[in-house]
Amino acid sequence: MKRVMKKIIQLAAFVAMLAILLFLIIAGAKAQGSVPGRMERTGIESYGPVGVDGSVVIKDLVLQEIGDSLLLAFNVEVNRRAINNRQSWRIVPRLNGDFDETVQEFPTLLVTGRQKERHFKRKERFGNEWLSANYPEYKATIPKGTDTILNYRVTLPYEYWMDNSRLSLDQYLASPREKRQLFSSDGYRRVALEPYEPYAVRPLVNYISPEREVKRRSEVYQALVDFPVNVSRIIPGYRRNTEELAQIDKKVKNIKDNPYMEIESVYMEGYASPEGGVELNRRLATERVLALKDYFVRIHGIPPGVIRTDAVTEDWDGLRAIVENWEDGPDKERIMAVIDGPEPPEAKETRLRALPHQWVRLVSEAFPLLRRTEYTIHFRVSDFSLEQSRSLISTYPELFSHSELYTLAMSNREGTDERLHILETILRFYPDDDTALNNYAAALVAAGETTTARRYLERISDTKVAANNLGLVCLLEGRYEEAGKYFELSDTDESVHNQLELERKIEADAKMKRYGSR
Repeated sequence: MKRVMKKIIQLAAFVAMLAILLFLIIAGAKAQGSVPGRMERTGIESYGPVGVDGSVVIKDLVLQEIGDSLLLAFNVEVNRRAINNRQSWRIVPRLNGDFDETVQEFPTLLVTGRQKERHFKRKERFGNEWLSANYPEYKATIPKGTDTILNYRVTLPYEYWMDNSRLSLDQYLASPREKRQLFSSDGYRRVALEPYEPYAVRPLVNYISPEREVKRRSEVYQALVDFPVNVSRIIPGYRRNTEELAQIDKKVKNIKDNPYMEIESVYMEGYASPEGGVELNRRLATERVLALKDYFVRIHGIPPGVIRTDAVTEDWDGLRAIVENWEDGPDKERIMAVIDGPEPPEAKETRLRALPHQWVRLVSEAFPLLRRTEYTIHFRVSDFSLEQSRSLISTYPELFSHSELYTLAMSNREGTDERLHILETILRFYPDDDTALNNYAAALVAAGETTTARRYLERISDTKVAANNLGLVCLLEGRYEEAGKYFELSDTDESVHNQLELERKIEADAKMKRYGSR
């Protein structure tokens, strides 16, 4: 009878244990069944099994190839009732290759209760062999009555077999004497690592800010005002004077009426043609320039003190320039021989008069153009704010300073047509300026037009100024050795960044070559 009772008690205990185990399995299945098991590289939530009185939840799972390494990272949310003081929870990540022939086991994460942790430490002090093999580096103890979040992050050397491998998270809940009470393998579908893409260089062009300047401008004009014989004042209706004076009025008015301009000085120079006596020509040239000065004072209110005058008695240089533009022929050849001869002006005039046909042509075609007054108006332009610049750039681009145009250009985003157009405008006004050449080329590099950019950069007189952007051109065109030399020559912050980009690109290209052999 006693034996029968003993067997009944053993059977009841066995049934009770089966019931407990069935309960644990069902609870774990419910916890897993409500959340998808698929694992993505960018990390979606994935949940582990549920304990008797709580749960351990795995979230934010990431499996990603970084450089030459494979990163596995996730967070573990441990409920304060998930394990008791005497239990431990192991999470063992494994990576399985095709047909499970290759397995990579990641370091184990051990979560323990406080009493279990003290138990492990006692064994550790006494050199327990089992503990040395089973007490992992990644471990944490759960404080009493506290929910805890653990961070797991491990990198391993990347191997090609890991492409299209499968990840599993095996989890063990153990009680005293390391008796296994619960086992769960959180399986994930095949891990499809993205194909390796060529490294996209993130170039940094460098621009140079031009120095500020006082905006002074000069406009040079020519007036062909005619004078009757022995008359020194300007007669508006005489010959072509009506048209000539209208041109003068328009030019002066354009400057005076512009609110951004202020006349600072005017320089006038009167000229006479070579025919006639020297003294007569001197007087004519002087009277013509003084007459124009008087016109500026009377008609336009220009203070006489800001006008400076001079006179050229006989304009042989002007005569030579006119004849030089004639078509080749006997007239041009004979006249040029006299003009370039060694004789003094009076002798030259005598020789020209001795050429009847040529002299008539000079009197009708050349000499009238020499009886003129040239004047230069020097004026100052006020500085423009950014808002003024935006409204005036299409109307008065010539009134901008280099620095104002640059500021306006840089107010537009990198890569926009507006920035490129304004930097090109600067280059029209400053065609040989190293700063203007560099800045326009920089915008071209940013737009991907490296061939055109190189032409402008090669025109810069100081190679150091262009070094960073030249290095970028070489880098983007695949000439890495040249790029490195230019970056070393440059002393800009951008070149430091670009040197690092060059090193990353070289490393990435080498990896691409290895990947090509897969």
